[in-house]
Amino acid sequence: MTSSLKQLKIAAFLMPGFTSQSWRHARLRADYPFSLDYYIESAQVAERGLFDTVFIADSPVFPEAPDAVVARMATVSLFEPLSLLSAVAAHTRAIGLIYTASVSDYPPALLARQVASLDHISGGRAGWNLVTSYGPSSRQLGLPDNRKDDNSYARASEFIEVVRGLWDGFEDDALVRDRETGVFADLSRIHPLAHSGPYYPDVRGPLRIARPIQGHPVIAQAGASEDGRAFAAQTADVVFCNCLSIESGRAFHSEIKQRAAAAGRDPEAIKIMPGCSIVWGETDEAAESRLDEISKLFPVEVAVENLMLDLHGYDIDAPFPTDLPAASFSVGHQREITRYATQNGLTIRQTAQRLAVGNKHRVLAGSTTTIADDLEHWIRQGACDGITLMAPFGVEGFNDFVTHVVPELQRRGLYREAYEGRTLREHLGLARPRNRYT
Repeated sequence: MTSSLKQLKIAAFLMPGFTSQSWRHARLRADYPFSLDYYIESAQVAERGLFDTVFIADSPVFPEAPDAVVARMATVSLFEPLSLLSAVAAHTRAIGLIYTASVSDYPPALLARQVASLDHISGGRAGWNLVTSYGPSSRQLGLPDNRKDDNSYARASEFIEVVRGLWDGFEDDALVRDRETGVFADLSRIHPLAHSGPYYPDVRGPLRIARPIQGHPVIAQAGASEDGRAFAAQTADVVFCNCLSIESGRAFHSEIKQRAAAAGRDPEAIKIMPGCSIVWGETDEAAESRLDEISKLFPVEVAVENLMLDLHGYDIDAPFPTDLPAASFSVGHQREITRYATQNGLTIRQTAQRLAVGNKHRVLAGSTTTIADDLEHWIRQGACDGITLMAPFGVEGFNDFVTHVVPELQRRGLYREAYEGRTLREHLGLARPRNRYT
């Protein structure tokens, strides 16, 4: 059916979190985080459900946590996401493919070419989740450790400026392929960049690849600090975020849209998609039972570590502390988790156990009607443009949502009945950027 209602956007988060204990469940393969078949099948189910995109979070470094926690993590071995999504692209035809890469781990020209390659390989479905975290990557990856005092978002702003400039290096019709004259490329339509800035003083280009099919692949961002919000409003097409209450969602949604307008952007050209871990059941009671079933697989030390906050030395059965040291990274997560815990009068243990299955994000368990009512309420109240769907039961969870919840959302006019086009930008309702040279 057609509807004038705002339509829900959905990204499938293909891994239930770095500390997930889902691998312990009898119905899931223990090796699923390192199984190509798992990712392909998940993406195919999400595509059958007309999701906008799949999303892969990533860090190239080995986990740094207490040994007792790391030893329980199935994510000690993960595929490099560009290689993985190139394989997934060959087994799907429409769904978007967004992966995470940090500006601290790549030179801009290399990353620009990699994302452009995925866009061409997939027929215009690539997206890049831009993160700024430096973390331990310098030590583990052998990178120069000389950026500790950088303004990470100033660096990221220059990085994306360089990347977009490189993507524009080829005009859309630069490859003329004229068999009669023997001219393959019109060099007058291929432009060097000649960028010089404080962080990247000499980037010349052009890239050795044609302009991406989407012009610029979709840019996602997940920073929730003050600087992160400003950067997202100026730069991102999609914002992944952590909003544990509808009030928090409305405030975040409103703020980013206002910031986007102040930056001269169309507020509707940026999609806010908070994380939501969904467990479906025939009834609300059945769904809660399934949620409890998988929540019990998290030892308390793993659940606490999942919060990614410095809670060492605190009594886990005492009220959640409001005086934690400021996080070096994930500032927005710290603020949101602290607010959630204090508003609900929770201890550290209770907070960790409630949020473990959602990888720190909101958890929603219920029947078809309960889940659809909740999502409808969030989008009608201006708390989101969509969700980043996490499925603790993996492919089974995505299949539950597609089979039971999607038809109900469609019946209510809140969800598409067919893809609007063939590229990720078209799915999201985003215009193709003009080339700066034309």
